[in-house]
Amino acid sequence: MKKIILIDTFGFFFKSYYAIPKLVNKDGFPTGLLTGFANLLNNIFKDEESYTIFALESKSRLLRKELFPEYKANRKEAPQDLKEQLSVAIEWIGKMDLNLAQAEGYEADDVIASLASSYSKKGHKVEIVSSDKDLYQLITDDIYLYDPTKKIDIHQKECFEKFKVTPDEFITYQSIVGDSSDNIPGIKGIGPTGALKILEKFKSLEELYACNDLESIFGKRTASLIAEGKDTAFLSRELVTLKKDLELHLELKHTPNPLLKIKDELIKYDLKKVLQTIEKTQSTPIKAQKVSESLFSEDSLESSTPKPKSPSSFVLKTKLILEESELFSLLDSIPITMPIAFDIETTGLNVREDVLVGFSFATSDIGYYVPYKHSYLGVPAQISKEALLRALKTIFAHPLIGHNLKFDLEVIESNFKLVYEGVVQDSMILAWLLDPAGYVGLDACMLRYFNHEMIKFESLFNKKSKDKNFSTIEVTEASSYAGEDALATLVLFKKLASLLEKPLLDLAYTLEFPFIKTIMSMEQLGIHINKAYFQKFLDELNERLKVLTEKIHALSPTPFNINSTKQLGEVLYVQLGLKSTKKTKTGFSTDEESLKSLLDAHPMIPYLLEYRELTKLTSTYLEPFLSEKTSVIHTQFIQTGTATGRLASKNPNLQNIPVKTELGRKIREGFVARESNKTLLSLDYSQIELRLLAHFSKDPSLVKAFLEGKDIHFQSAMLIFGEGEAKEKRHIAKSINFGLIYGMGARRLASNLGITQAEAKGYIESYFAKFPTVKNYLNGLKEEILEKGYTYTLLGRKRYFDFSHASEFERANYLREGVNALFQGSAADLIKLSMNKIIESKLEASMLLQIHDELVFEVDKSKASIVAKHIQDIMSNIYKLRVPLVCNASIGENWAMLK
Repeated sequence: MKKIILIDTFGFFFKSYYAIPKLVNKDGFPTGLLTGFANLLNNIFKDEESYTIFALESKSRLLRKELFPEYKANRKEAPQDLKEQLSVAIEWIGKMDLNLAQAEGYEADDVIASLASSYSKKGHKVEIVSSDKDLYQLITDDIYLYDPTKKIDIHQKECFEKFKVTPDEFITYQSIVGDSSDNIPGIKGIGPTGALKILEKFKSLEELYACNDLESIFGKRTASLIAEGKDTAFLSRELVTLKKDLELHLELKHTPNPLLKIKDELIKYDLKKVLQTIEKTQSTPIKAQKVSESLFSEDSLESSTPKPKSPSSFVLKTKLILEESELFSLLDSIPITMPIAFDIETTGLNVREDVLVGFSFATSDIGYYVPYKHSYLGVPAQISKEALLRALKTIFAHPLIGHNLKFDLEVIESNFKLVYEGVVQDSMILAWLLDPAGYVGLDACMLRYFNHEMIKFESLFNKKSKDKNFSTIEVTEASSYAGEDALATLVLFKKLASLLEKPLLDLAYTLEFPFIKTIMSMEQLGIHINKAYFQKFLDELNERLKVLTEKIHALSPTPFNINSTKQLGEVLYVQLGLKSTKKTKTGFSTDEESLKSLLDAHPMIPYLLEYRELTKLTSTYLEPFLSEKTSVIHTQFIQTGTATGRLASKNPNLQNIPVKTELGRKIREGFVARESNKTLLSLDYSQIELRLLAHFSKDPSLVKAFLEGKDIHFQSAMLIFGEGEAKEKRHIAKSINFGLIYGMGARRLASNLGITQAEAKGYIESYFAKFPTVKNYLNGLKEEILEKGYTYTLLGRKRYFDFSHASEFERANYLREGVNALFQGSAADLIKLSMNKIIESKLEASMLLQIHDELVFEVDKSKASIVAKHIQDIMSNIYKLRVPLVCNASIGENWAMLK
């Protein structure tokens, strides 16, 4: 039976409006919402195996309003440009003769609920295109949601993962927690955590309110809240429960793309290319396509070329190449300007030690695989090393496309000393720019953007195989796997390039793609360590750990494995009877925060915290350092590892070495220059985030202080506390200055400074009174994030947030993250620009590390001061802000001496 697709029409309109940039036609009329709507229609009407129904709100007063006049009373009035587009979109609906469903007095959600219930009972699968959490109650085996923003299906599993309740429990859950976006009260004072505790004991409101002993179950306060909230709980249940029995009579029809009926409208609103795309598709058969593709992409519509193939039409075609003559005949036929998607297979993931097994490439619709070092009984003849090098050099003469191409290029350079000199283009970077908080692996991207399941690496091996070495895979099977990687990389890159806004695509080519080579340079150089120093340090820590173990066991009722969280929890919370405020799925928490909360509760706790710290340092840093074959540490930098744009690192993570502790300083002491005539050089941006705050806010006092080169924290303290107390209270001003960027409130400031919350609140109010422009800017920034659903950095990188189903806690957290992303992300932009420029300048300095706002170099001792001045000039002038960029330089024999 055909699938039924139900569209939450106005919900989609609002999502479309806020998701797409503010487009306008030649007359200045806004068209972002209309573009999103056209995109939706253009996709769903390619699917011949489904019927689509658009659910609409009632035109008359809603029955829920009569039941509860405050229902949705807190909704803000829609922006004017949204209203203008809505009226046009509604006219289009009438002109296109779509399948429409509407019921007087009821909302679109009720219409959807009734239709979903009716059609699922008749045996249809039902897809609801909406991200509205109110519809989660409808999810069954045959009914699921499709979130057009996140491009994911939402089944029972996803519902439980997000809210920790099943769809069957969702109505009761909402009745308790309420919904601030719709002004549904719920039980005042009880949030999601409290609701889950209630649902553990009671499955309905009737069961809950039939209990006469709530106080013994939940405690006095919660029992009182439940009792007081009885009326609002039942009212809320009536408000959130969707109607499933509305009488809706529809004669479903499946027509060709209805956009053809509004050709004149498409031309009027400058969507002519949409029309061109539709008309081109009419002459060729169209396969079924999921509604999900590119619903919010204006670029995919505004293109004179046909759209990329739909998710279900990704065709895997691969070819194994064993003959050298066939390989070079194929490579020689590729025009030199044509990009080649390239991928390699290796014996492992260590770029300096593992061996190339084969490579794959694609330029159109076939992924080719060329085996080189497969080794199993009966393996056919593979290409020679000479042929391999010739092939690689031929491929390297082309523009290259890869997914995490850094890995491929580093392996080839390590194996064959062959360096790619061309432009690096990476689909993983594009995926990250499009959604910096999303998954960017090739498998995840192909599933998200093409609904295509990639061949799993694990599926190539016997489940009992311990050594998963690609060289043992039969070449025909390897060809399917490797060829798919190359072909998928090619189509994914084209798809993502079409979805990205032009400024972000430009940023990829001007900053992020070149930055891949900058990272490669640092990774290959590595940083030298003093192994003898680290061995001595490790011995000292191991001795201290022995002492701590004895002290902990002496204070414990029974001996136990200190590294076992389960055994530790048993000792602390059962045998010693300590109280924990935090619980995990497996029992009471023993994490650092939990242990710190017990600091004064038992003398064992300080020893446990020290034991944890020393164990972490030895296992994370000292032992891995000493296990290296050489005295050089090669960390892996991860360009797509953070949503803010900052670099991350792993194996080992050198960015997480404690900065302010004595132990962290001692670890840094072990990082040294390679030779006696070399030294380490560090440059870091001074107060970069505060300078960005001054730049963005244009606050006169901040800008003036930076322009005059004054101590910004002392100047802030003078303004807040007066000249007499400024020196004494500089640290308070400093905490406030930096805290604003990270969304710190009075509670956090009070904790940091060891003062009362009232005092902290007073300090913040005094600060804003002296810096009103800063306050207005930050408030305006939060409003903009709420309105647009994203924040953007100095160079235009975006971080997205979904406020549609966010709780108050999540909403506040998103806003903090949004403000932080602007400042940290902009600082990341500046440091990346500088790093690329430094590499391009070919200074007599080896760039070894980037630790957020700090760069570490190795230079000749005799030239250190001159080189430092050159780098300072680059970093200070890399971008023109309203205030000067200032860099601090320091020189030392080891990393610890650089601050």
